[in-house]
Amino acid sequence: MTRIALVSIVALFAFAPTARAQAASKEPLLALADELYASRRYDVALGAYRAVAAARPAMHAAVVGQGRCLIALGRNDDAIDALAPLADRDPPVASALVATAQAHYWNGLARRQANDASGADASLLDAAIAAERAVEVAPDDAEARYTFAQIKLAGVAVDAKTAAAVLAALEPALKQKPNDPAYLKIHGDACAAAGRHAEAAAAYDRVVEVTPEQYVAFADSARRAAAIEYGLAGQTDVAVARLRAVVGAHPDDPVGYDAIWRALGDDPTRRAAAVDLLEALAKAHPTSPLPTYYLGYIHDKAKDRAAALAAFERCVATDAGGKRFDDAWMLVGEYRFFDNDDEAGAETAARRALEINPANTRAMSVLRNIVLRSIGRNDPVRAEAVTRMMIDAQPEVGGEWANLAKFLTEQRRYKEAWWAYEKALAYAGDNPDIVNAAGMLLHYYTVTVVDPEARARELYERTLELDPTHIHAMENLGMMLGKSGQDLERARALLSAVVEREPGRAVAMRELSRVLRKLRAAERDEAEADGNR
Repeated sequence: MTRIALVSIVALFAFAPTARAQAASKEPLLALADELYASRRYDVALGAYRAVAAARPAMHAAVVGQGRCLIALGRNDDAIDALAPLADRDPPVASALVATAQAHYWNGLARRQANDASGADASLLDAAIAAERAVEVAPDDAEARYTFAQIKLAGVAVDAKTAAAVLAALEPALKQKPNDPAYLKIHGDACAAAGRHAEAAAAYDRVVEVTPEQYVAFADSARRAAAIEYGLAGQTDVAVARLRAVVGAHPDDPVGYDAIWRALGDDPTRRAAAVDLLEALAKAHPTSPLPTYYLGYIHDKAKDRAAALAAFERCVATDAGGKRFDDAWMLVGEYRFFDNDDEAGAETAARRALEINPANTRAMSVLRNIVLRSIGRNDPVRAEAVTRMMIDAQPEVGGEWANLAKFLTEQRRYKEAWWAYEKALAYAGDNPDIVNAAGMLLHYYTVTVVDPEARARELYERTLELDPTHIHAMENLGMMLGKSGQDLERARALLSAVVEREPGRAVAMRELSRVLRKLRAAERDEAEADGNR
């Protein structure tokens, strides 16, 4: 259920002023504001509440009404600021604390959805503190207890102890409002978290009974939740019937299939029922990829890889499946490569997954495995082609550009290889292995650039800045300096360090010997020159 739908449900069930409160207010404008709020005309209601608060600053209901309107409009921080004078006073106003808790709660959910875990935790902690304070101030207030329960159940990991505390706090509120859909929904959530699945299912069924007809999404979410809880309670036949009805009402909505997974697919004792149900749904909805998509994951969970591959192939064979399910394509690629030794089929499937979602890391992994196999066959042409596919999907990965350069070098296409290294350096210029490899291309092969030897030396020096112990750069730079005679002492130091670390490194030992001979010859020449003066 979307955040907007949840806000409207909370506004209707948890926050709507009662008729008794309206009648007792003796303030016509406040009663009008309450009516506007109940009819979800939040902008207009906000103006009315502000007018009341301006005329009668001591009327708490007007300030709280402003906060609730701001929450409904998604302006949670503004709501917290507006409610602060009442929530932070001593003693605080319970209704202001409740609304403040709700504002923090919605901030927490929004931050969680944005993958801001620390921000979400902080907001939900503030929400819990406000809700607990509200219950302390007004222990008989049903709304305060409902809010406390709602926020406690929003925790990342709700254990049985937390669920028991929620149920204990919620019980008095349920006695006051036994037919309130929001209260019953939270009661079902708490029972589910406590592992009391039969009670949870009954609570969710009751939600469906009492929810007003216009709130279809809320009732549908309760139907799905009831079906899941019947499955978890071991009532498989009931769960299957409920799930069939849920999916039948919305055959293209994945949340119904998620419910099948939770109720049946994740438990080995109920998995066969899930397979039968999904096969039936696949027959009933042959153009939908969803039944076979979830069927594939259930077979995968059961480690029946052949059945999983068949299901995922049926999924992607549909038009919608081909356009949407990058992970199904990715799994087809994995199965074809690792199980069926079908390299061409794996490549096609992985490439399709990346066309849909270039960030699919497992599809990239399939292609990397094909590259590795190509290297093992000494086939740089094939390795190049597959690497180019990977670059097409993720052009800012410097490592793949470096790999491409290597495969081009092996084909003696040095100009293209240098172009690929330039790309690699642009995206991964802090990777010492890539910087050294680029230097080696200029050092050892003929590439048309301005002063390739000087540029190669720059790259070796840069490598050693990044990693002073990089043995290949030490060796390469030592050899370059020794051959040119530019800095024989440094060449000796670099090559000696290489040989000390790896005494059996033949090339470094040979080049070190040459450098030492040059140094001795230079010493002799200098001695002779001194003798002739």
